[in-house]
Amino acid sequence: MENMKRLIAMLLLCGCSALAEDAAPQYFPVSTNSTPVNAVSPFGSQWYSEHLQRMQEPSLLQATNQAHVTAYRFTYLPTWGRPLAVRTVVTTNQVYVRTVRLTGDGGYDPGYIGQTTDRVLTNGLPQDVSQLIDRTIWNGKFQPETHRGCDGSEWIVEGVKDGKYRLFTMWTPEAYSKDPQGMLFVTLSEALAELSGDRMDKIMQDCHTLRFNKDPLRRVDPTSE
Repeated sequence: MENMKRLIAMLLLCGCSALAEDAAPQYFPVSTNSTPVNAVSPFGSQWYSEHLQRMQEPSLLQATNQAHVTAYRFTYLPTWGRPLAVRTVVTTNQVYVRTVRLTGDGGYDPGYIGQTTDRVLTNGLPQDVSQLIDRTIWNGKFQPETHRGCDGSEWIVEGVKDGKYRLFTMWTPEAYSKDPQGMLFVTLSEALAELSGDRMDKIMQDCHTLRFNKDPLRRVDPTSE
């Protein structure tokens, strides 16, 4: 166990130095276009960033100035459920995976960190996952259709490698059942999430069933006072 802790600490300090926290990091490229590509709306940026800041997650966008950094992150924000992020950092010899779960709701107040787990993959990324990443994140022609709706969940995938950053977002996978690239995005998201060591169905179930010792922070509506 002590050796594992030392290895994780070494990876954080040596392999992830460019991912150090910022007081107010910029997490996403922002665009005012109605269907932004590789960017999110100002509203989406504020929403997603609030959750990642509560998770004490670093900005992958700001890691583009460090060409040696390779990292991927899947973020899951269910409207009524525990927000989750699975961040994978790839180094020469190891793959480090951190999973963070908040106590609040993905569509409302994020709450605070309720659970974190760390994992090291000593054999590197599974070959099928590596190939899937190449087919999607680093394939310039991959762009799922844009669907929007109420409630449901937000799925966010980020990648940074060789100084390049890619971003994909999706609303509720069921909306993409007739979109082949959309379903490929679902497969990619599930593959990144399952690097945490849990199956996707369990991850989603836990987001709706886990309870923590303290109540999440509650957003106060000033008009109600």
